[in-house]
Amino acid sequence: MGKDSLTGLYGIKEFILKGGDIVLNSTDNFAVVAVDLSNFRYLNDMYGMDKGDEVIVFVANEFFCNNPSCALACHTVGDQFRGLINVGSRTMEEEIKIISEKNAEIEQKLEGMFPKVYLHVYTGLYFIDRETFDFSNFNMRTIVDKAHFAKKQVKGNFENSCAIYHEEEYKDFSRQMEIVKIFENACVNDGVRVFFQPKMDCHSHRIIGAEALCRLVDENGNYISPGLFIPVLEKNGMLVRLDAIMMEKTFEHMHEWKEQGKLNIPVSINLSRVDFYNKNLAKQIIALQKKYDIPTENIELEVTESTFIEDMNLVIGSIIELRKYGFKISVDDFGSGYSSLGLLTSMPADIVKLDCAFARQGLKSEKGIEIVESVISMLRKIDFDIICEGVETKDEEALIDSLGCHKIQGYLYDKPLPKGDFEKKYVLC
Repeated sequence: MGKDSLTGLYGIKEFILKGGDIVLNSTDNFAVVAVDLSNFRYLNDMYGMDKGDEVIVFVANEFFCNNPSCALACHTVGDQFRGLINVGSRTMEEEIKIISEKNAEIEQKLEGMFPKVYLHVYTGLYFIDRETFDFSNFNMRTIVDKAHFAKKQVKGNFENSCAIYHEEEYKDFSRQMEIVKIFENACVNDGVRVFFQPKMDCHSHRIIGAEALCRLVDENGNYISPGLFIPVLEKNGMLVRLDAIMMEKTFEHMHEWKEQGKLNIPVSINLSRVDFYNKNLAKQIIALQKKYDIPTENIELEVTESTFIEDMNLVIGSIIELRKYGFKISVDDFGSGYSSLGLLTSMPADIVKLDCAFARQGLKSEKGIEIVESVISMLRKIDFDIICEGVETKDEEALIDSLGCHKIQGYLYDKPLPKGDFEKKYVLC
C-alpha cells in the first residue's frame, strides 16, 4: 500500500481500508482523530517550504509514529493528519485529556523552534466504544469524516484544542448544509420569493403600505420558513447575497405595479447588519431606485433596533446618505432592546415599528398600558411615524388605536402573501 514520501504515513484511502479492518477484527476500543495546525501557511511564508516540511514530519512523529497507542495514521494533505488510537481501558474523558496535553506539548516545542509564528494544534475525536457502538452500520469513511467535523468545531479556539464528536451537532450541521444547498439552488432557479404583508389603517381598514419578506422554495416546491434559513445564511455569510436578490426583486415588482398604474404605497425592505459593511450600500440602493424608477418616498428601509444600538457607527453614514436622497428609514423590533428610549435622540430614522412582544406584553396590565401609551405619545411628539406590528386580535387593535397608534401590521388583517395572492387581494382589486 502507498505511503506518503514525506512522513512515511499511509494515504487516506489506505488508512480507511486498513483502519476499518483493524477496528472490525479487534476487541479493543478506539478513537479516530483528525489533527490540524492553525497558521501553518504563515510558517511557510516566513521560514520557507523546507521548514514547513520539517514541521509536518515533526508532528507526524510526535503525535503518531512515537505514540505507542497509535494503531495507524495517515497524512492527508498539507498540515492535516488522521489517526487510529487504541485507547485500551481509557475513558473518553481520559483520552481527551491525553490528546489535549499532547497538543500543548507539541505547540510548546514548535514555539521554541519557530518563534515568529504561533502554531496551534487542534484535534477532533470520534470515540468507538465497543459496548455501545452499532457495528451493523460500520463505515470507516464516515467515522473519519465525523472526526474531521469535530475538529472544525475547535478551529480558532485557542483555549480548547480537542473536541469530541456529538451526533446532534453533526445533524444540526447537516441540516444547515441542506439549507445552504437549497439557497444556492434557489438563487439560480428563481426560488427566492418575495412575500408581501400589508400594513393597514385601522380606521379606514385600507392598505397604507406593505413589508417585503423573503421565502425560499426548494426543488420540490416547498416553502422554507425564514426562521430556519435566516440564521443559517447569517452564520455562513450569505445574508448579503439574499438581501441583494430581495432588494432587486422588490424594486422590480414595484415597477410592475407603477407601470400598471396600481398600488402607489410605500413598501419596506429589510437590511441586515452585514449589509452595512458594504461602503457602497447607499450608492447601490440609489442605483436600483433609478433603474426601476420608483419614487424614493415609496421605499422604506428597515433596520432592526439592535443594529442601531450595537453598530451605530457602522450604519450611520449609509443611513444619513439614504435619508438625504429621500428614502425613509424604519426602526424594526422597537422595544426588543434595552437602550431604545435613550437612542431616540441620535437615531436617524423616520418610522418606528413597535415590537409585537413589547406591545402585547404591555397590554396585559394597567401599568403596561400606561407605558405603551407614553411611548407612543413620546414618539409622536418627536415626529416619528408609528406602526404596531404583530397585532392578532380585534381587542389588541382597539386598544392600540385608543393609545394613539392607528397603523397596524399583523395576522389580524393578513399573513405575508405570495406576490400573486397579494396582487389579487390588494393590487388588482
